[in-house]
This record gives sequence, C-alpha cells and structure tokens, in this order.
Amino acid sequence: MRRYATLMILALVSLAVTPAFATTPCPPSSPWPPTTGPVVKTVPWVVPQAPVCGITPHDTISGATVYLKATADSTAQSYYWDYGDGGPAMAWTAVADPYSIGVQHAYTGSVGTSYTATVYVSDNPVATAATGHVNTGRYFLTVRTSSLPVQVNMAIDQALWRIHREMSSRSGSGGGILGYWNSGNYASGGYIGNYAANTTAFLVNGHHADSDPANPDPYAETVQRGLNVTLNGLAQYSLPSLVSNDHGTFDPDQNSNGYGLYVSENGMYETGMVMDMLAATGTPAYVAQSGGTGVNGQTLKTILQDMMDYVVYCQNDNGNGGYDGGWRYGCRSGDSDGSICQWNAVGMIAATDPTAGFNLSFPPPLSSSAPYPPIAGSSPVIAANEAWLNYSCGDLYGCGYTSPGYYPWYAWAVTPSGLVQMSMDGVVGATPGAPAPGAPTLRDHIENTIRANFGGQNYWTGPEGYYYGLFSFTKSMLLYPGGKQTQLCGRDAFPSNNLVGCIDWYAADSVPDVINGGTISGVARTLVNSQSADGYWSGHEYESPQDYFETGWATIMLNQTVFQSGLPVGVIDASPSTVINGGTVNFTGKNSFHQDPTKQIVLWAWDFSGTGSGPFNVTGVNQNGIAIHAPNGATFPYSFPVRLQVTDNSTPVPLTAITTATITITNPPFPPTASAGGPYNICPQAGYLPFYLNGTGSKFAPGHLANSSDPDNFITSYAWDVQGNGTYLPSVTGAQPRVDNVYQTLGLLGSGSTLLVGLTVTDNSAASFGAPSNLTGVGTAQVVLRAATDTLCSKCVATAQAVGHAAVPGTPAYISLVWSETGADHYNIYRGTANGGPYTKVGTVANTIVGTGKNMAYQDTAVSVGTTYFYRIAPATLADVETCQSNQANASGSIPAARR
Repeated sequence: MRRYATLMILALVSLAVTPAFATTPCPPSSPWPPTTGPVVKTVPWVVPQAPVCGITPHDTISGATVYLKATADSTAQSYYWDYGDGGPAMAWTAVADPYSIGVQHAYTGSVGTSYTATVYVSDNPVATAATGHVNTGRYFLTVRTSSLPVQVNMAIDQALWRIHREMSSRSGSGGGILGYWNSGNYASGGYIGNYAANTTAFLVNGHHADSDPANPDPYAETVQRGLNVTLNGLAQYSLPSLVSNDHGTFDPDQNSNGYGLYVSENGMYETGMVMDMLAATGTPAYVAQSGGTGVNGQTLKTILQDMMDYVVYCQNDNGNGGYDGGWRYGCRSGDSDGSICQWNAVGMIAATDPTAGFNLSFPPPLSSSAPYPPIAGSSPVIAANEAWLNYSCGDLYGCGYTSPGYYPWYAWAVTPSGLVQMSMDGVVGATPGAPAPGAPTLRDHIENTIRANFGGQNYWTGPEGYYYGLFSFTKSMLLYPGGKQTQLCGRDAFPSNNLVGCIDWYAADSVPDVINGGTISGVARTLVNSQSADGYWSGHEYESPQDYFETGWATIMLNQTVFQSGLPVGVIDASPSTVINGGTVNFTGKNSFHQDPTKQIVLWAWDFSGTGSGPFNVTGVNQNGIAIHAPNGATFPYSFPVRLQVTDNSTPVPLTAITTATITITNPPFPPTASAGGPYNICPQAGYLPFYLNGTGSKFAPGHLANSSDPDNFITSYAWDVQGNGTYLPSVTGAQPRVDNVYQTLGLLGSGSTLLVGLTVTDNSAASFGAPSNLTGVGTAQVVLRAATDTLCSKCVATAQAVGHAAVPGTPAYISLVWSETGADHYNIYRGTANGGPYTKVGTVANTIVGTGKNMAYQDTAVSVGTTYFYRIAPATLADVETCQSNQANASGSIPAARR
C-alpha cells in the first residue's frame, strides 16, 4: 500500500549509504522513445526509480470503475485499450485529445490478482489504424482489499488524472511551455494560487517538472507547464534595506538584490501558495525558464527568497488593536486578516523547513527597541506574529478574523489559520505520550475548540465540512513543531489541561466520538467519501471561487504532506498473511519505495509487539520466522498488527514513514498465501541462464481436522501466469519453474519488457479439513526482461569460481566461492544439487569493498562429502532487490572440481 504513512522527522540519523541516483527517467521499454509512430505514455502510480526502474501497480478494488490513463504525442490519430482481463477490447477510436486517451473500466477478481492493460496507438485514422505505425504502452493494476488506505490511493490516482486532463490552452515549446486551468469547478477561474495548488498536488506525489518529450512520465510535462504559468504570475516589489516593528529592526531584503516577489493578484492571499509550490519541487538549483524580470533565469531558491523577503516586509505594523504581526490583502495595509495570515505562514515554513532543502531563514534583528520573547528563530517577524495571535485568539475559544471573537464568515477559516501560525512560531501544546501537561498554552485552547467541533459537516459548524479550513488544519498538524502531530485531542478542563477524546485526525474511520457521541472520522475518510466519481471535489466552501482550489488541496491532504517533493512509503509483504496461533511468518519490506525518485529508503525497523504502538526495535529489510501469538483469552479470528518504519536519505533531515500490516490469527481451514517471490531481473546472456521463478515462500494452513486420520494439508499445485495476461501456461508449473526458455519462445527474453507475473497456489484443504473445496491463494511478482545492453546486466557476476576442499583433521570439507565485486550493496548466494538449477538461497555476503572490483568470497561448510554443488550469485540493492545474476560455478566437498 502506498500511503497511510506517518511522516516523522528524525533529529539525527547517521547512515553510510550510496548517494541517490540522479533523476534520469526510467524508460518503460527499450528502445525509448520509439523511432517511428506515436510516442505513448501510460501514467505510473509511482515514478520508477533508477537503477532498478521497477513498477508499482495502481491499486483497485474488485468491481470498482477506474481510469486507465495514457497520453500520446500529436501524431496520434486513433487508439484502443485491451483491458487485459479476458474481456473484449475497445474498438479503434479517434483521438480527440492526445493528452487524454484514457478509458474507464472495472476489474473483478480475487485480492492479489494483477492485470496488465495495453493501449495501442496509431498514426493512421480509425479506418486504417491497424496498417499505420502502432505503438503500445502497458498499464499495471492489482486488486487490493477494500480498505481506507487503498481507497486513499485510488482517490489520489483519480484526482491527479482529473487535474491533468483539465489543463487547457497548452502552448509553447522547450522549457518555456505553458498550460492553464481556466474552467470548471475542479480547476480555476484564473487564479495564480490555483495554478500553484494543482502543480503542488503532482509535486508532492513525486512527479517532477520536465519538458523533455522523452520523459516517459506524462505528468512531467503537466508539472512543467503548471510551474511556468505560475512563475509568469509573479511581479517585483522594491524593498527598503531596513524595517522596524515593535520587536526590533531588521533587513527584509535577505539577498540584498533590492526587491521582493509577489503574486500580482490578491498578493498576500496567493503568494504563500506559490512559495509552497516552489518548495515542493525539491530543486532549489533549478533555473526558471519563464516569468518576468527577476524571475526568468533565476534559481528557484533565489525566487523563493525574494518571495519570503516580500512577505516579511509586508507584515503589518500597528494594525488592529495596536498589534502588529499579521497580513492583509495589500502590503503593510493596516488591520490584519486572520484568514490571509496562514498562507504567508505556511509559505515561510516551507522556505525555512530543512526537509524542503531550500534552507532559508527568518531575518534576525539588527537592533531591538523592545524585548521580544525567545521564540522560534529569535526573529522580530516571529515575535510580531505571536503578538498578533495573542490578540486575535485572545478569547481562547478561537482565532478571530480581525479581532478576537469576530467571525463574519464563521470560525473555521480563521481558527485553523491560527494553528498554522502557531506552527510557524513554534507554539506547542500538550501532546499524547509527552510528560503530564502543565499550564495550557494558546495552542491547547484552540485545539480544544477544534476537537469539539471537528466533525462539523458544513462551513459554519466545523473544519471537516469546510475544506478551506480543513486544509489549514491539516497543514498545522503536519507542520507541528518538531514533527507531525498524529492526534487531535480535547482538554478536560482548564487549567488541568488533561487530554481527552483523542483521535487520529487523518486515519480515524468511524471511531466512537467520546466528546460529542456517535462516531467520527478523520480527514482521509471525509475526503474519500466526498470525491466525485470523476475524481474531483467541489461544493465544500463558503463561496464558489474557493471551489476551484478543492481538488488540488484535497489531493495534497490525502498524501499527508504540504511541500515535501514526495515521501518514503513503507510496504509490508507477509507470507503467510493468515496463521494459526503461534505460527511463523516471513516479512519483507523490500517493496517499500520513495515517491521522490531522487531519494532512497536506507533503513527498515519493525515493531512485532502486536500492540500497534510498540518500539521499532528490530532492524533489517527481511525478517523471517517471526512467531505470531494472540494474547491470552483472545477470540479468533484475531488481528495482529505488525508495523514497519522506513527511513530515507533526505538531507539534512531524514524522513521516516510508518505502515501497518495485519496478520490474521485463526483456526484452519483458511486459504493459502501465494508468494511469487521477486522482484526478478533477467539478463539474457547465456552465461547467466537458466532462470527460475521462486514460489517456495507460499504458505498453507498446517495440520488436518482434529481427531481424524485426514492427511496433513499441503500445496497441491503452483500455476504461473508468466505474461501477466491471465493465461496460465500448462508448461510453467511447480514451486520453482524455469522461465527463460519460455520467454525466449515468446520473443520476450532481452526485450526490456516489464511484466507482472501471477501465481495461483491450491491446497489440499478439502481432504485435510473437510472444506467444501480446496482453497486457493493469488500472488504477483514483477519480472523485468532486461536487454543485454542494460546497465544492470553489466553488473552481473561473470567471474564466479567454486573450489572444493577435502576434510582434514579438525576441519570438515567445505567449498569456497570466489568472485569479483560489481558494485552491489551485497550478494545473495544460491546453491543447488542439479546442473542448471533450481537453486536455494544459502547465504549473503555484504560488499565492504564497493567500487574496487576486488575479489569477494563465501565459504559453504554445510556440504556433504561426495556431493557436487552448483552455485549462482545474485547482486542485490540495500533493499535486497536482486538486480542481476551470475555464471554458474560448481564444486564438491571432497576434492576440487572443474571450474565453470
């Protein structure tokens, strides 16, 4: 599962890792782009990451209607989709818009079943389409259990496609291409801030700007156009070298270029939205290719600095009530507007947050005419804003529009806005798990009000009914000082300040509401339930112009980030997923991934306490043989939570994410768990073949019917769909089938194709447990049929040698395996007793001499005298994804054998 990851900030993580690979796009096939015919691009769920360039299928639920998403270039005239589920394909259809050649389809299948849809695109019209130049693109989906995390993934997937295809007036060429969102209640009425919000929705989901037509991510061009048209909306503003407020004198022009930048319409409202977008690119050194004077040709870091300079200069001085520190529509325009203030606050948080990588800072005081409190950043800007908050939120029940208690448009825009500003100012409250609360802070009072009204279903009753305010609230929790705040709590009574009625504000799904009665859900369920069937959100605002922003805002909220350019995402694969009490399970986190293709996951930590809140005290990507026990007195079936925390290599502050998998403990019979192994990378050179798939990790319900002579249960058959097209070949069966010869016959070996192979296992539960019929399980694995020229194929091990050593007194016989290192993180050692395999993993060797090309060795002592053993060596990444193969080497444990 992709999301539902809890974002946390680690204060210090020291890890020695190989630098992340560059942002070179991973091609969908070889050669890429095609030399003739239309360029076809299918939308990836996750942008593939070099060097493995694997795929993450789109989530779907059996019976749900989803979009299959693809684009083509201007030469495309007709297209059709083969859905890949055995049903009839589309007929050839004229291309009306090459940026949108998607189609809706519903897949019905067992959980775990994968489908590969294929789009065919021709440069001829419909009547002669088949005789034109026809190119194809594959689109991968997997049926998942209907859970909130899966529904979140599907909602984001649909929303991004909606935003993409509603971009209009695409124009230009090269790096300066443009595109607008100008119509409809999912796009914009021309607001620059909405261009920024829609672009940010793509950026935080890992889609980076790129105008290169060869980039296989179709959203890359959309992001480039959105970035450019947003930058075109910026204007210059001359800045003085000094400005003063009640808390000191400072220089607002931090880069001393004499000007700031702002959005030329509704400047103080929309400038912060653009600042968020710039931070979400994650590329401070990127040089703008559009915009006016002071923008075009400048780095995004310089542009963001100039926008921050403008915002800090325009902070009000001596506004309403004599208090400075807020913002209004115009620059330094007197009375502050509590709604506008949050946009400038979140923009400055993005500019200064170390996780965004721009590393800007608030201007320090040059002199101080009045003392100000030692709060975040020790800046007069922060001190002034805290003074404004203490005034506007002074009645302690909410934060007013221009003064305390004044809510002309109700409280649910301005009160969450106050929380965002508190996050900027470093104001914290009592939090779950922290020491006993002391005197209530301003944040305690405001969070108490929001919790009491959180479930309100319209703009006048609470944040969840008013998405402008809900976005403000979400930002305040994600940007909580020191790291994301996962719980929203009330307080029992002041000044005792004890936490009550805490809920997971994001993930709660119809949980009891102990404060108001009934049930309450969090942001995720609220947004999933209110999304239009066609992917957009609308109608949850105070006034219609705000509707234009809803789809972008909702998509950002569902991803649980504001401006990080993609997050780490933990994925747990467990075999089996259902066990008897005390049964053992093998876990792997190797399929965890990063939304940002420039970053990598470098640490995996596990919580096997079964509480859902235990310590992450077991590390390593793989954890095998973990015994799963239900607590005493548990009623079966019992759900046992296992958590995985993954950490990335972001600098200067690594990010972590947490995901949970549930193991079901029950009594048999229950279906087997199919484990198709992988991911597999098959290089076609003869020396690295044959190649076998491995389904030996599949598990079945052990035992037989109590007090009977029935046979013990076991897996009776392994059926493989080696093309991912729903066809199970009768020649490919068994737990470890050879497949290189099959792919050779199919013309796929060495083709560069990526496939999702399927495995169906069947057990003996009819005879073992008296079940009405034998039970089945379905699993999927990725297979990449790499071209011989693929970079990873140059990293295979071609130098493996095995040397047998006879036993001597005090030392048993052993075989030493030697090879030259090829740059892998480590090497998995496989051994078999038949020439050509199959093989079983027997060991792992860490590569402590990366990049030297020197010899490495493994000593196999578990050998029998007189038996010949055959070895393969698989180079693997830090995540234990095997990227290549080796030549076969063999030897005997008694006397040296011939080397191969």
